[in-house]
Amino acid sequence: MSKRSNKGKLPPFTALFRHTTKTEAWKALSVGAKATYLALQSLHNDKAQNAVFISARDGVEKYGLGHDRNAIGRWFDELEHYGFIVLVQGAHLGASGKGKSATYRLTDRYHAGKPPTYDFQNWDGVPFEPPKRIDKRGISRLHQHREKQNPVRTPQTVYPYTTDIRPDAEVVENGNKCPHTTDITNESECPYTTDISNSPSTDAASTPGTAPRPELVWSVPTIAELPRTVYLRALVDRLAVEEAELAAAA
Repeated sequence: MSKRSNKGKLPPFTALFRHTTKTEAWKALSVGAKATYLALQSLHNDKAQNAVFISARDGVEKYGLGHDRNAIGRWFDELEHYGFIVLVQGAHLGASGKGKSATYRLTDRYHAGKPPTYDFQNWDGVPFEPPKRIDKRGISRLHQHREKQNPVRTPQTVYPYTTDIRPDAEVVENGNKCPHTTDITNESECPYTTDISNSPSTDAASTPGTAPRPELVWSVPTIAELPRTVYLRALVDRLAVEEAELAAAA
């Protein structure tokens, strides 16, 4: 091919349509989502009209889409929310057992012989809200259609509040570490130290915060016989007399 026939011909490039960038949905996209969309467009073939995919690992290492794989997942969510991409096939395990990334179609390009749908033009104006973080370590929810990465940590065991375990400085005068009023009961209802003790010589009056107890006086209980008991005793005596008479007669 002569040099004259190549004059004015551009090298391979990625097209970004003006009717796409002039929409309100494109203006609402974050910088990271726009960079992800450009990376997806570079993988699209107008002749093959193929679906495109980028794994989180390739997004960081190959395309330089930041340094956080979880952020790439949020950008995929954002592009889906505004209608720039549509899921074609979710992430799955291949025949070799290796995870396969989800594939998407670009809504401003032909796909499998079908014309573009331009879903972003029908954006309802609701801004995208990134998923909430799972725990204090800042681990976000992975995108449900991305290539499976290392599993996300589950929430840790719930720890007790600081008010549930009182330090030594907050011990009341009776020596008990009673919980706060809102936890179980009032401090006034807690037992005194003299109520539970193995020392018989403990003096309640000498213990701070305790009230003196009344002295107990021992008395012999009065036992009264019931009328039925008197009748049974008389009956037993009568039987004994009859047995004695029978023995004498014999």
